Amino acid sequence: MAKDIEKITEELEQGVKDVFTSEQYAEYLAFVSKFYNYSANNCILIWMQKPDASLVAGFKAWQTKFKRNVKKGEKGIQILAPCPKKFTKKVTDEDGNETEKVINYTTFRTTYVFDISQTEGEDIPKFVNDLTGDVEQFDDLVKKLVELSPVPVNFEKFESPAKGYYDRAEGKIVVQPDMSELQTLKTLIHEISHAILHNDEDGEQKDADRHTKEVQAESVAYTVCAALGIDTSDYSFGYVASWSAGREVKELTASMDVIRNTAKDIIESLKAA
Repeated sequence: MAKDIEKITEELEQGVKDVFTSEQYAEYLAFVSKFYNYSANNCILIWMQKPDASLVAGFKAWQTKFKRNVKKGEKGIQILAPCPKKFTKKVTDEDGNETEKVINYTTFRTTYVFDISQTEGEDIPKFVNDLTGDVEQFDDLVKKLVELSPVPVNFEKFESPAKGYYDRAEGKIVVQPDMSELQTLKTLIHEISHAILHNDEDGEQKDADRHTKEVQAESVAYTVCAALGIDTSDYSFGYVASWSAGREVKELTASMDVIRNTAKDIIESLKAA
């Protein structure tokens, strides 16, 4: 099995690299380059208020940069915006000469941003294709996955383009209902991988940055599905590429052992169940 998993992850890496040469990827990069890079503290604030947030911007920025409008009734995500300020003070040098010195400092004010799921308007570039089709023994696989999940799994509707999410604070997984069997299975494995690797108690990779966490979870999902004879490349290759910081896919290559070991554990648990 180890050899099979190694071959699968090598194919994943090559597939992700191929995405970087596509026209769709160039369009996507042009789109995301318009988003502001938020500080680590603001990223934590965003996650605490909306764990499934992916791309956020201010109310006016959505209108002017992206030709999209915030939906009526949407609640903003509160962050802290820096406000550079300065004042002058008189100082005396060693010779007794008095001069004015400019002192620069920063204060912060509360402002609000909105996730892309809270907006509507012009289409956004995408190179991740939703998965369609049925899966052999789908019900049995889902039942086994739910049983081996370290946290409860709920299939319920939520307002977001995300297919599912792992809520670390509440210790649960939520998956959108009414998706194709293939999309549902892949999403479930993705979120279970988060719960295994990134939980706050004993998660082996709990301190990894968000990009690495998403690459790890999707790579595990792809690997497990491929080992079961299920192809999720139309979705997984683009997803991993979108969360990679560069064409060298450092998050993927640095996580290969974690991905392979986690996928192996899930596959063996499925076979033993």
